[in-house]
Amino acid sequence: GHTLVIGPTGAGESTLSGLMAGQFLRYPGAQVFAFDKGYSSFALCNAVGGEHYDIAGDAARDLAFCPLADIDQPGVRVWASEWIEGLLRLQSIEPTPARRREIHSALERLRESPDRTLTHFASTVQDEDVRAGLRHYTLEGAMGELLDAEHDGLRDSRFQVFEVEHLMSKGEQNAVPVLLYLFHQIERRLRGEPSLLILEEAWLLLNHPVFATKIEEWLRVLRKRNCAVVFVSQSLTEVYNSPQRDLLLESCPTKVFLPNPEARNTQTGQLYRRLGLNETQVELIAHATPKRHY
Repeated sequence: GHTLVIGPTGAGESTLSGLMAGQFLRYPGAQVFAFDKGYSSFALCNAVGGEHYDIAGDAARDLAFCPLADIDQPGVRVWASEWIEGLLRLQSIEPTPARRREIHSALERLRESPDRTLTHFASTVQDEDVRAGLRHYTLEGAMGELLDAEHDGLRDSRFQVFEVEHLMSKGEQNAVPVLLYLFHQIERRLRGEPSLLILEEAWLLLNHPVFATKIEEWLRVLRKRNCAVVFVSQSLTEVYNSPQRDLLLESCPTKVFLPNPEARNTQTGQLYRRLGLNETQVELIAHATPKRHY
């Protein structure tokens, strides 16, 4: 089921991914998770009764998450500890063994509390550097409105779209924690039901070492959990130059190439050939009709 979709802007990649997502709902118990950029899935999401999350956008000022809400659930506390260590690294604070012990102890104390906010967690931590590193993500800092909620705004709809254009524009320190939390929540939902995970503009994630590691893990293990990953990219060059190129090509048995008149050019044509296409296939791509031929 893993699929790689490549084509220039305007060639129909959003149309194709929307069709795939909508048709996937025919399977009993199916669920779809899509990371979108530019609201291309907004209409479809509303049409099928899904949940659309405009993360960090003006239309979603009330949307906020409580990443530590379920730390009493199996496996969540381990993830929470690693996630908090990641926050500290983004603030240039290295999680030493002593700090890891303090994080673990604070999470243990938080399990007994009805208040699972980041603010409450930070207040129980005895290490001043850890508190200082977390301040940016609490209500005292810039990301508190999104990550320091008392109750989580993420619901359990079987069709969820995460609009990340505004979030990605906020930079690594702010985008990484939110996306890692969403990835974690999606993985918890993968319990064997037919699942589809769509990544629009996937090269934005593939170019980041944290997400590249996560995507590599997904390609290797999600098939066992009945989940297919669809990577959609407008940039042939970005896919070819990605450190994960070989893994993508090997792990995505389905590859969809969209019409591209630039395929006639020597340099672009060479990229298609290096991805395994022959002369006839390159010609078909060059002469195909956008939004009609795939």
